[in-house]
Amino acid sequence: MLRFHDCFSVTAVFLLVIGLLGVESLAASVDSVTTNRWSRVWHSPQLISGFDFRDRWEELGVRWNAYYLYYFGSLLSGGRDAPTHRGSMSLDVIGRVDFERLAGWRGLSFLTHLKSTYGENINPKTGALSQPIDDADYTEWFWVDQVWLQQSLLNRRVQLQLGYLDQQTVLDRNAYANSEDKQFMAQFLDNNNAIIPLQVGLGATLYLLPTDSLDFSIGFADADNRTRHVGFDTFFDGADSLIGFFQTGIKVQVGQLPGHYRFGAYPKPAVHRQPGRVRCNR
Repeated sequence: MLRFHDCFSVTAVFLLVIGLLGVESLAASVDSVTTNRWSRVWHSPQLISGFDFRDRWEELGVRWNAYYLYYFGSLLSGGRDAPTHRGSMSLDVIGRVDFERLAGWRGLSFLTHLKSTYGENINPKTGALSQPIDDADYTEWFWVDQVWLQQSLLNRRVQLQLGYLDQQTVLDRNAYANSEDKQFMAQFLDNNNAIIPLQVGLGATLYLLPTDSLDFSIGFADADNRTRHVGFDTFFDGADSLIGFFQTGIKVQVGQLPGHYRFGAYPKPAVHRQPGRVRCNR
C-alpha cells in the first residue's frame, strides 16, 4: 500500500531530479522576471502564484497545484440514519514536469498525484447506490494516486503513457466534467462507471491522434488492482491478471457547443475469490 513513507520517497526523488536538472537554468533566469511581484500575486487566479520562485520553475517546465476541499453534508430525512450532519475533507497535490523545457528531452513529461482524505461524510448513511460526495471514502493519510511518464512523438500525434494510472482519466477524458475538485461532487456525475473495474493501478496506454477530431486509445491495466495499493504483486503474477481495452473518440462541434463521443470495449472479467485475495480472469 502506498502510504506516507512511499509518498515521501516519491516526492524526494521528484524534487531531487528537478533540482539536478534545473539548478543551472534556474540560476540563469534570476533576472528574467521584472514585473512587480505583488501586482502579479494580486491579479493571479491562483492562491499561491505570482511569486518569483514559482514563476521561474514554471518557465522551466515544473508546475504544481494543490486542491483542498471541505464538504459539509446533511441528511435531513430518509436514508439509513436521519437526521445526520457530517463533514469531510480531501487534499490533492499534483506535480507536473515538462522535461523538454527542463532538460531538452523532447516530448517527455511526468506527473505525480498525492492524495489525502478524511471522513466518509453522509455517504454510508444515505443507503444510496452512488456516493453523494465522491471524495469521501475513508480516512487515510497521504497516498500516491497517480505516477506516470508520457512520451509524445510526431508533434504529439502519438503518445505513450505508462506507470500508476487512473484509468478514469485515461478512458473518461472529458474536459468539461472530469473533476470532483472543480466541478462535481457526486460519483455518477464525475466518473464514467462503465469503465469499472479499470480504476487505479499499473498499466500503459498508447494514444493515437491522426486528426484533431479523431483519436484512438489502446492499452492494458491490472484488473486485480486494489485501492491504494501499488499492485506489483498483482500486476506481475501472470498475463491473465491483465485486462486490455480499446477506445475511439470523435469530436463534434455543433454550433458553439463542443462534444466528444467515445466508443470502446474491454473484456468483462469473471471474479474468482481465493483465500487472501480476489483474482479476475478474462
